[in-house]
Amino acid sequence: MKKSMLVSLMFLLAVASCVPLQRERPRVAMIPRGAAPLAEHQRERLENRVKALRALLEDGALDPDQSRLAANLIRLYEEIAERVEPYRPLERDLLAALLELEARYFELATKEALEAKEVVSEFLEARAEILELFVSKNYAGVVDRCVSLKNRYGAKALDPELEAVLSMALARQGLYKEAIEIAERVMASKQDLPNLTTLLAEIPLWYLELQDNEKAFAAFERFSKVAHESSNLANRIGARVMAASPQGVIISKYPQHPTEQSMLKPDERVGTETLEGLIQEAYRLSDMKKFEEARELLLTQRNKFTNPSELEAIDQALRIIDQREEQYLEARIAALSRDRFTLENARRLAEEERYDEAIAALDQLLALSPGNKEAKALRDSLVETHINKERNKAARLFLAAKNVSDPLKKERYLRSCLEILKGLVDKYPSSPLIPRINSHIAKVSRELERL
Repeated sequence: MKKSMLVSLMFLLAVASCVPLQRERPRVAMIPRGAAPLAEHQRERLENRVKALRALLEDGALDPDQSRLAANLIRLYEEIAERVEPYRPLERDLLAALLELEARYFELATKEALEAKEVVSEFLEARAEILELFVSKNYAGVVDRCVSLKNRYGAKALDPELEAVLSMALARQGLYKEAIEIAERVMASKQDLPNLTTLLAEIPLWYLELQDNEKAFAAFERFSKVAHESSNLANRIGARVMAASPQGVIISKYPQHPTEQSMLKPDERVGTETLEGLIQEAYRLSDMKKFEEARELLLTQRNKFTNPSELEAIDQALRIIDQREEQYLEARIAALSRDRFTLENARRLAEEERYDEAIAALDQLLALSPGNKEAKALRDSLVETHINKERNKAARLFLAAKNVSDPLKKERYLRSCLEILKGLVDKYPSSPLIPRINSHIAKVSRELERL
């Protein structure tokens, strides 16, 4: 119905577009029989429809075709409203039909758009309810709501996340066959997506990049707890699975810890055709701090192996990589905490004008963390501040020497001035202020030679 209405509307629009508009032409003495200008209520109807169509365009509720049609109608209605010549009865009838049909068409279109929004809102509410039921351990409620959602909106109403929740709810009720069927489908659809553990591992690093150590510690503790629980769970499950296997656990021939081959350069990648090569390559990546790549390599290649002992070896390698990442995060956070303390201590020393100590502390920090931009900027600033203060002190001594007539005092002032300036050159040879200091040294030396 909507399509046929659109066709009719386009036809009337085309016909109405052919209505002659006001043009500069010779006046015609005869007015067609029955012709009359638009009545006030008809002009008001045109204005109301223009306002309504503009509101629809601004609201963004129309699709591109509907938007073009609305824009054309607005243009046509405005031209009709400007016409002062009388309208023939047929023209008035066509305009009335166009207004009626157009109003009904857009009423239907906006109604359908509103219904679609309501469907989306209802779906999101149902989804939130399912997640809340699972958190509250109402597994029967989860199953009922998922089935209801699927029956109402179709099979695709359950996305992978909801299907994962459904599979766990079914398993909690002992329906393992159904749970496995859904879980396997979910894993097939989400195998390339990051998991929650990966996200939790990344968050502390993001906080570190923002220099928010406090939140980094909190996020790391949260990740450590999940990783520890996952490791314990993996160990328990692995023990049960391997105990049920007639072949037992035979993993000693596979590397369980990084070997010297894992320290190869990036362009010396080990082949992953064998299980041993695969695990060594994963360890090599973890040595380069590419923990996520190492995990991804093991997980994507895991389906090539079917022997339980081989699968357990891969799982053990994954646990080792998780442990190495945890150790790396701990070291990284400790280093940042140390750097933060050193920076704060250097600022405190600088406030007390103990510049030598502050700069020495920053030099030690930069020796351990050469890429610390904040430490380098603070050191450069303190060096400049210290040089300027010492230069001012030397300048006062030089002026004192100029103003004193006693040759011994003059020499003592000049030598003290020279000692300060040479000390700055020795301490900060790479400072951009050194050329200026050398110029001052030459000037003081000339004054000494005159004595």
